[in-house]
Amino acid sequence: MNWDAMAAIGEILGASAVLVTLVYLSVQVSQNTKQLSESAKALRRNELNVLMQNWSDLRRLEISDPLLAEILVRAEKDFKSLNEIEVARYSAHVGERLWINYHLWERVQEGIIPSDHWERSRAIVTSLVQSGGAETVWARMRSYFDPGFVSEIESDTRSEQREPHNSA
Repeated sequence: MNWDAMAAIGEILGASAVLVTLVYLSVQVSQNTKQLSESAKALRRNELNVLMQNWSDLRRLEISDPLLAEILVRAEKDFKSLNEIEVARYSAHVGERLWINYHLWERVQEGIIPSDHWERSRAIVTSLVQSGGAETVWARMRSYFDPGFVSEIESDTRSEQREPHNSA
């Protein structure tokens, strides 16, 4: 066998090795992309599960604590009728509701949770900060939150106050 034939065989083997390597890398990239996608889905599920657990814990507290339930009802009707301890309990409860929604908003801003989850909760938060004693709590707590969150809530609040309410 002459040197030209051996060089040709070497080129064929080299080209084959490059082709095999490219196929291998293509499969690896595809698998890695699939894994990243699955990890992102798992992260979203986990974040939503944590938020749902927070809501469940809060509802469980409302159900199991008759005094808190009474405070919540009274605060909606006549916040000024609450004593100092009741105001503290009510404020902590409303604050917790606001923090849960803030965390949802923040996860949406980070692209972890789809925005439709926030859009559904947004009206609830807006309604909350306009109701009874929660309005007072919001005024006190608003500085604790990201300005973007505050701006969204307050722009919704202002637009709802401008819209005439039709009663049928």
